[in-house]
Amino acid sequence: MKFSKRLPTLPFELSFRLGVFLRNLWYDYSYKGKKFPVKIISIGNLSVGGTGKTPMAEWLIKFALENNIQCAYLSRGYGRVTKGFILVNPDEHTSNEVGDEALQVANNFEIPVAVCENRIIGVEKLLNQFPILQLVILDDAFQHRKIFRDLDILMIDPSKSPFDDYLLPTGKLREPAKNIKRAHLVVISKSNLVSENTLKKVNSQIKIPKTSSKLVSLALKNCFDNTEIPLSSINRKPCFAISGIGNNELFIKQLFNTKLNVIGQKSYKDHYMIKEREILEVVRKCQKLVKDDVFHEKPIIVMTEKDYYRLKNQSYFVPQDIDIYYLKVGFQFDVIHPIIEKFFLQF
Repeated sequence: MKFSKRLPTLPFELSFRLGVFLRNLWYDYSYKGKKFPVKIISIGNLSVGGTGKTPMAEWLIKFALENNIQCAYLSRGYGRVTKGFILVNPDEHTSNEVGDEALQVANNFEIPVAVCENRIIGVEKLLNQFPILQLVILDDAFQHRKIFRDLDILMIDPSKSPFDDYLLPTGKLREPAKNIKRAHLVVISKSNLVSENTLKKVNSQIKIPKTSSKLVSLALKNCFDNTEIPLSSINRKPCFAISGIGNNELFIKQLFNTKLNVIGQKSYKDHYMIKEREILEVVRKCQKLVKDDVFHEKPIIVMTEKDYYRLKNQSYFVPQDIDIYYLKVGFQFDVIHPIIEKFFLQF
């Protein structure tokens, strides 16, 4: 970014930098955070926007359950209209009430999932209700230092490297990239969706323990009847992508990697609630392609799993003439990092 473009927001950026510095100084030397009688994992990032925190959380939950560890997931519930502590019931709550990430996790795992803007109160209430808990996973908590964490995982999206960005409000960083050193482990997410040069550059800038993960497609599920299209049979099936996540560009790459033929896309900001008219607009575009006999088969509409859970309980989200699916994805490590293995051996 040219300095002339940065100049209008520079005073606010410097003020923000000072505030972040003083706050971290307090935690570095005066207060290490409240300790709880359970292990705490924090998953966070340096920037505003998606870096793969939810897939990472789901990987950790699955790994914990495979090792018979009683765990819970706690989020602040970004974008919800409610306040206070809520234990998420996937059959009753909507994303408006508990946030899309928490609703997704609660639907995918039979563990305690809660939202609370005050993380200390959130952990306390979880422990009161579930005294057998051994582990609590905090979502988006790298900057939330009021709680001592036994494992601090920092997520980095290599396509939007924090080393090439500025602090808010000029850029999207919540704190300087040098603060990466506070993490126990850096996970470079979606490494299979960026170039080798990009990956090498980011790797060279990280001087603490790190590992890379791939974002793999697990299933293509119908949003209304839960049927699946086998991934092995997709074979360039035409699809129209619609999404409101932190990195819509990488979602498109993921679709291509899944061997879907992306014929169009509508992208919105992270956590955006897609409107009825926006869905119908995409449906009409696909209907026109069918009418004009453009493709050898009828296209489908594909969204992310987070978009699906935001829309799931909306009255206008109903079956259309064009089938609507969501792509379920997950993290994959070629080798589990020793820091993660060592942490789970403590239980």
